[in-house]
Amino acid sequence: MLEGLVLNGHEVDLITTMPDTNHAAYDASLSVEGVKVTRISMNNAQKLVSLGRKNRHFLKLKSLIYKWMSRHEIYDHFKSMAYHTECIDLTNIKYDFIISSSDPKSSHLFVMKLLEKQRERFQGKWIQIWGDPFFADITQTNKNRKRIRDEESRLVKAADLVFYVSQLTLNQQKALYTEYGGKMRYTPIPYVQEHFTENRKPYQSSCINLAYCGDYSPAVRNLVPLYEAVNDSDNLRLVICGGSTEPLCSTRNVEVRGRVAYNSVRTVEDEADILVFLANKKGAQIPGKIYQYAGTNKPVLFILDGDEESLKKQFERYGRFVFARNSSADIMQMLRKMISSDVEYAPLKEFSKEYIMKRFMMIAEERV
Repeated sequence: MLEGLVLNGHEVDLITTMPDTNHAAYDASLSVEGVKVTRISMNNAQKLVSLGRKNRHFLKLKSLIYKWMSRHEIYDHFKSMAYHTECIDLTNIKYDFIISSSDPKSSHLFVMKLLEKQRERFQGKWIQIWGDPFFADITQTNKNRKRIRDEESRLVKAADLVFYVSQLTLNQQKALYTEYGGKMRYTPIPYVQEHFTENRKPYQSSCINLAYCGDYSPAVRNLVPLYEAVNDSDNLRLVICGGSTEPLCSTRNVEVRGRVAYNSVRTVEDEADILVFLANKKGAQIPGKIYQYAGTNKPVLFILDGDEESLKKQFERYGRFVFARNSSADIMQMLRKMISSDVEYAPLKEFSKEYIMKRFMMIAEERV
C-alpha cells in the first residue's frame, strides 16, 4: 500500500515501532523507497517481549503474562505506542490524510490519542484500514466482549473513513454499526509485485506439486480434506508451510514444514504447479494470501468454506481462480480438471498496488 501511494505521486511519512529483530517474521530487507520513516521506541514493553523470544527462561513468564493480558487487556502489547504521540507535531507538517492500519489494532488507538491532543492543528481526514475487525474477529479469545465492541465503536466513530479488506467484513460491520455504515468502504490488499515463473503444464507432468502456505489451526481453517485427498492420490505431492495448534504429520505425499521464512515460502510457491488457497471455516475475514496469489501466473485452487456462496460471488468474476468445496471428493474433482486444462493465467491488474491505491485515494478524496 505504501509503494502504491508513492507510485501514484503522493508524499508519505511512515510512523511505526522499532523492529523486533528476534521475531520470526523479521525481515531486514523490507523497506519502501521514497517514504520517510519515524520509529517509536516503546522502551520496556517491547524489550520484554523481544527478550522473551530469545531467552527460554522467560518463556514461562511470557506465557503467564500473555494469558493475563488475554483476559484483561483488549489491545496487544503495542498499546503503549499510543503514549508516544509526541513524535508527530501537526503544527509543522500539514497532512492531508492520516491513515492508521491494523494490525496491530493499537495503531488506531495511537492516532486517536494523537488527534485528542492536536485535533485543532489537523484539517485533513483520518482514514482507518482494518485487516481484521475487532469485535467480530474469529481469532478473538478475549472474554471482554462488550468492552471490545464499545472500543471498536469508539474508534470507528472518530474516523472520517473506514476501509475493510474484505467485502464480506464490510457488509458485516455495516450491519453491526449501522450508524457509521455511511463512512465504511472496501479495499482489497494489493499484491507486493507481479511474479512470473516458468510453469510446467500440469497435464504434461506425471507428478503434480501443490503448495499450501498459511496457518491452519483447526478452529479457523480445515486443511484435513486437502490433506486426505493428496494422501489418497497417486500423482499429487503437497508442501504445507504454516503454523497450527494441531500440526499435521508428513507422509509419503505430504511434506509438513511448519512456519518458514518468507524467502523459503516464495521458493515453495515457485516450485509448485498449483497454489492452494483455503478460506476460513466461519466469519467474514478473507486470508490475504488470495490477493498475493492473484499477482502470479500460477493456477490457483480456491477451496471454499464458511459463507461459500458470498465468497465465490466476490471472486469468480475475475476468472482467475478454480473453486472447490472443502471436501476431499470435490477437491479431487477440481484438481483433475486443472491437471487436464491448458489454460494460462496472468496477474490480475485489479489487485496491483498502483490500481488499488489509485482507487483508494479517489475514494478518500470523494471522486468516485
